Amino acid sequence: MNLALSFGIISLCVCFGLYIWHTRRIKKLEYSYNLTLEQYKEQLLQANLALQNAHNEQEILQSQMSQRLQDMQQMYQNALLEEKAHSQAMLEHLKEQFIYTQNEQERLKEQNKQELQNAFKALSADILAQNTQSFNQSQMLSLQPLREEIQRFTKQLSLNYETNLKQHASLETQIHQLHKLNLQLSTDAHNLTNALKGENKTQGNWGEVILQRVLENSGLQQGREYEIQQTLYDDSSNLLRPDAIIKLPKHNEVERCVVVDSKTSLIAYERLCNAENEEGRIQARKELTLSIQSHINALSGKNYQQYLQGQKLDFVLMFVPIEGAFLEAMQYDMSLYDKAYQKGVVLVSPTTIMVVLRIIHNLWQFEHRNKNIDKIFNEIQKLFVYIERFENTLERLGKNINTLQKTFSDEVMVKYNGTQGIASKSESIQKLLKGAGVEMIDENALP
Repeated sequence: MNLALSFGIISLCVCFGLYIWHTRRIKKLEYSYNLTLEQYKEQLLQANLALQNAHNEQEILQSQMSQRLQDMQQMYQNALLEEKAHSQAMLEHLKEQFIYTQNEQERLKEQNKQELQNAFKALSADILAQNTQSFNQSQMLSLQPLREEIQRFTKQLSLNYETNLKQHASLETQIHQLHKLNLQLSTDAHNLTNALKGENKTQGNWGEVILQRVLENSGLQQGREYEIQQTLYDDSSNLLRPDAIIKLPKHNEVERCVVVDSKTSLIAYERLCNAENEEGRIQARKELTLSIQSHINALSGKNYQQYLQGQKLDFVLMFVPIEGAFLEAMQYDMSLYDKAYQKGVVLVSPTTIMVVLRIIHNLWQFEHRNKNIDKIFNEIQKLFVYIERFENTLERLGKNINTLQKTFSDEVMVKYNGTQGIASKSESIQKLLKGAGVEMIDENALP
């Protein structure tokens, strides 16, 4: 019995000791659990704050990016619309300018063509009247001083005959020398006249030289706007060689040109100048006119314009290099110009041909300006192509911006609202915290 009591007391002591030990362990575990729970609460609180901050920053960033993308898209769309409107307005303006330029060009071409045809008659008639009067006046003015000088010299000889008798020998010697010099000059002039009168070829060469000098002074360029001694062939393969072929600006991409041929009537004009009386001058003037008419018939019969390539005018310019001969013939036969024109020949002198050449020179200058306008229009067309490409680039850029915005929105939605996104994970954490008895911080309480 004592043994049983002792065993009971010992068991009771052991149980009490185990109870005390278990109680202390439970307190230690409870303390450790509370400490760990406080740490977890602190960490969860910090994680919740960090998550909330990240969420706010994410929303702010998303809002800013969306606003920037919208601003950029609006800016590019406005720029595209403004550029397109400006380009359309410029295109319409340039089209109007081009149509106006073309119409003006056609009008000026027709006007210049008509003026070119009318200029021959009007200018020739005016210049003929002016030059005839000027020629007669210049002859009278040039002979009047000589007549007065001869009269004065004769009178002086009569007055001083006796006083100069002693100097007769010296004067006779001087007169003899002057006579020899006069003979020499007469011989030289006669030789020059014979050289020009001796062969028609020599006269023709002289006329060609005068024509070439006139062409050189007209502003036209040889090889580009006129040709000298260009070779042509008729239907029988006979050689034709006009003195000059003047090119005109193209019309509808077709070349145009006019033939100029020099004809000299030097012998007839020399007889007119040497005629001693009015009857002789009338006869010489008639021979001069007949000589020019013969040249007109010969030039009309050659029909140069038929064998020229491209489009050609229906007349040939006959150049009379001696202005005086031209005026004398026109004065003798006032219908000579019309007769020549009816045969496809237009008479021109050094004065009138210069007017014609200046008109042609102005036509070429207008043609060169038109070519520059065409080049400018081609460059403008290239600019329009570049603008169109730029518009396409802006459209592609706008599409890329839209694609980028959509990709950004989709990525944000997946990362934030997806099953594995930030919002889903945040809700899971909040559920865990609520299950652990942790109170969540109110968003409105955050600073």
